[in-house]
Amino acid sequence: PELPVSPVHVVTKVWYTHLGYERTSLSVKDSLSEFQSVLSPSSGVDARVHVLLQYPYCDDSISWQNCQKEENSLDTHTKSIGPDPTLNKRGAWKESWRALEDMYSDHQIESIGISNFGSSELNELFDIAQVKPHIYQASLRQVVLDTDLNDVLKREGVHVQVYNAVQSIL
Repeated sequence: PELPVSPVHVVTKVWYTHLGYERTSLSVKDSLSEFQSVLSPSSGVDARVHVLLQYPYCDDSISWQNCQKEENSLDTHTKSIGPDPTLNKRGAWKESWRALEDMYSDHQIESIGISNFGSSELNELFDIAQVKPHIYQASLRQVVLDTDLNDVLKREGVHVQVYNAVQSIL
């Protein structure tokens, strides 16, 4: 007898250089296309793709982020498909969220979420979202120490996924 296939959950993220409706759409479609050969229905794999916005914006105050250098290094197609998100730091991620909502509503992806969003961006998201985030990804340290954030996420029914678990506890 054939064993039932368990779903495979794939999480992919939209990088801050791809914020804005058009760039986010491109990023997700590119990711889905790359997964297609391995995760197509004909492969027998029941794949569920979850997409997160990695950051709400590029922040030059973070030492390893170099916003303009990364923007300049993008291919011509990506630059031409949507505006530079550094020119609209407070609005580009909101357009990205709208793109994710549309893809979710069109059943192209299983769920949508965010990573590395602070409380202010999270509250803004709850104010504008037609579809609330399904996943909030954060370091274990943040999840353990920020009880107010945990209360909001619990109240809103958002699934918390942690990264950096080992480093956070050592």
